[in-house]
Amino acid sequence: YKVHLKPKKSEFLDWDKPLSEQSPTVRKALGFDNVEISRLQKKLKELEAKIDPETFDESRLQREIGAVERKINKWNETGRSYYDNAAKTPQAASKALHAAGIKGIRYLDGQSRGKGEGSYNHVIFDDADITILEENGKPVKGKARDEALKQMREEAGLGDGETPK
Repeated sequence: YKVHLKPKKSEFLDWDKPLSEQSPTVRKALGFDNVEISRLQKKLKELEAKIDPETFDESRLQREIGAVERKINKWNETGRSYYDNAAKTPQAASKALHAAGIKGIRYLDGQSRGKGEGSYNHVIFDDADITILEENGKPVKGKARDEALKQMREEAGLGDGETPK
């Protein structure tokens, strides 16, 4: 099959990247943004400055510090780890991410994975975000295909007679 994926690159959870390196769209959908991480880091410094065993209940302080540290550590979690821990089943995780506005997952293909860059495979959470253009090398006809080709041409800056690659 040759397909057109409607979602933008920024709408995919990148399997291999930490949450801190995900697109702004994905970070926002997951509730991780630069403002939040800065706030948490500031809060951690404030809590650590309070450490004084003679005047403060350390067990309470340690619990508060631990809670903030866990939130900060989530920032370094990979897309894969986040997905694996998002719900009890992969299906539930996919539904939850889709409901948050994430359209799918992208991951480096087998030949690119070792290099850390290259071409990607995609998992799409909603079939409506895929348009089949060709099947076994033969064009698939229909309005959906025509609309997908038009969108691809526009995105690539091509005219009506040119074919996107």
